[in-house]
Amino acid sequence: MSTGRHRAPLPPLDLTLAEADDTALTLTAHGRLDTATVDDLNDALEVLLAQPGLTHLLLDFGQLTSIDPAGVSALVGAHQDAQRRGITLTVVNCSSAVQRTLEVTGLYGHLTRAEADGRRGQATSPAPSPVPEPRRNDDLARDRERPTSGRTAATAGSHA
Repeated sequence: MSTGRHRAPLPPLDLTLAEADDTALTLTAHGRLDTATVDDLNDALEVLLAQPGLTHLLLDFGQLTSIDPAGVSALVGAHQDAQRRGITLTVVNCSSAVQRTLEVTGLYGHLTRAEADGRRGQATSPAPSPVPEPRRNDDLARDRERPTSGRTAATAGSHA
């Protein structure tokens, strides 16, 4: 018998589709995006990105409680697939937990660019920039080792 605290299980991923017009769709995600649920998102995105005439796909993550590396990888793949097809894929309404994860991986600005531009779902330029690969732990460690100041020991004393 366990006397420890029990956490309620996180809700699975629930996806809801809304059509804005003939060329734009919004896919709303509720729950969590992780290894156990990522195939649901991948399957939906594969079907949606193949829709003839689609130019904009919004992923509404306002009700998404968490995202793990499998979910991040799925977003990178979907964004790259969308770009190849000439479709603007934009993440909107991120919960704070999801936003933090996307910021740490360096993807937040790339996946939310159209929303930040005030043109939800529209490309910010004729050729959207590619999404960088997620940063790895060894990249983060290397960044921590780099000097943060441009001043050298010789110039540091001259500013006293």
